[in-house]
Amino acid sequence: MTHPTGSAIPPERTVIGVLGGIGPQASARLHRVLVDRATLAVAEGRADVFPEIVHFSTRVGHFTEPGPDRAAAVDALTRATRVLVDSGAVVIGLVCNTAHLLLPAVEAATDAKVERIPEHVAEVVVRDGYRRVGLLATQSTLDLGLYDPVGVVTELIAASRALTAEVSEHIVDVYTGRETPARQQEFRDLVARFRDEERLDAVILGCTELPVAFGDADRAGVVDSIDVLSDGLLARFHALASSRPGAVLARTAS
Repeated sequence: MTHPTGSAIPPERTVIGVLGGIGPQASARLHRVLVDRATLAVAEGRADVFPEIVHFSTRVGHFTEPGPDRAAAVDALTRATRVLVDSGAVVIGLVCNTAHLLLPAVEAATDAKVERIPEHVAEVVVRDGYRRVGLLATQSTLDLGLYDPVGVVTELIAASRALTAEVSEHIVDVYTGRETPARQQEFRDLVARFRDEERLDAVILGCTELPVAFGDADRAGVVDSIDVLSDGLLARFHALASSRPGAVLARTAS
């Protein structure tokens, strides 16, 4: 087996790559969730190996409109993806919902495959039997229809522009380090209000900053995009690790 760049992948290695930094707080949360859940899976005997994780934290500028800024963002993510692939990553996740807009160009330039958060969220919605689900996200994510895969499997209610403007304030607070416990409670109240007013079975936190804004509280009736991405990456990792030549050696080596 080889990387898209042509170099050989050691058969005993199956590496998770994380495209992070958009923004850093969400990336850090994903890394913590990955480590915690991978550790628990091994401790409970649900997995034989703990994954190698390579985390590339990068910065990109404004990219929602066509033009030089989007091209620069594609270049930045392409460079990061190549580093991950050259580091052995065969399972890759992007810690930003809106930046999924850039993935077709990045994948075309690298011959890599990046896991899609909305597709994994759609699987969770089906698994949990949610029939009417609300979506909180950036206005760009809503306008671009990035969560259309969820709308195929359930009734999807996007937040209004007024509510999205409130959500955006919490996203900015996370980016700038101003998301206090009091603000987290305000965001949880916003989520509850949206769920009650729209009679929703669940609310998707469709921006990776929003789980940070929500804080470490009970997530009943909430679909956390970071948790979903973590579970998707680990499921893909364990499937590959168990099927690849050399997997037994990887399990027993210390």
